[in-house]
Amino acid sequence: MEGPLPLSSLRLLVPPLRMMTAVMWKVVCLRDIVHYGKVEEFVSLVTEAIPDIFTERQMRLLTLGLRSKMMLQILSSEKPEDLRDVETRLNSLMQTTSKLAHPGNEAMESNFVRLIQRLLDDPKGREHFRKNVFPAEYGSDFDTALETVFCEFFTRLDKLVLIPDFEQTAMWIGDTPTALEEYMQCVSKANDLKVLLRSKAHLSKMNTMDTSGKSVFPGYNQF
Repeated sequence: MEGPLPLSSLRLLVPPLRMMTAVMWKVVCLRDIVHYGKVEEFVSLVTEAIPDIFTERQMRLLTLGLRSKMMLQILSSEKPEDLRDVETRLNSLMQTTSKLAHPGNEAMESNFVRLIQRLLDDPKGREHFRKNVFPAEYGSDFDTALETVFCEFFTRLDKLVLIPDFEQTAMWIGDTPTALEEYMQCVSKANDLKVLLRSKAHLSKMNTMDTSGKSVFPGYNQF
């Protein structure tokens, strides 16, 4: 199996928004908790622009899932700066919880807030939680459930992403020489383009082109 494409080449093929979505999905799939904060920021940005992509309850569940993993993971450390980080995140969560209208979400988040407060105040209880409770209740099953919710979120976003063909894109490019010169800057990466076009994955798609010049991409709608 061919290895991953260099980022510089992949950027020539994949639109920026789809690239961002794919990166966030990769973080969730790899369960890279260090970057969960960035995923939460991305989700907030998307829902601010598209409020109806998820219901309020779905969004709170998704956000709480991310914060649970981040905060409980940080609590496994005894570094003072890490505990202060948890306190900061907890205060932020408490502020948003007070504004919730959905009673189911409010109870769930309130319970989580109380759990974190108790763990912050009880070093021995924190150690017990880290060794016994966290692996059982916030382990692989929790991660799989979180991944399922994110899959639905990213799938909905993906369906809203418009990827125009070259004719439509050309219509959006200005006709003036200065505008054309500006756009030329994004297609002048010869080495990156060469790597992309020579990649086995891309060539396998090109080999399915018919004599009319139109591509036959079975999975085109998936990109």
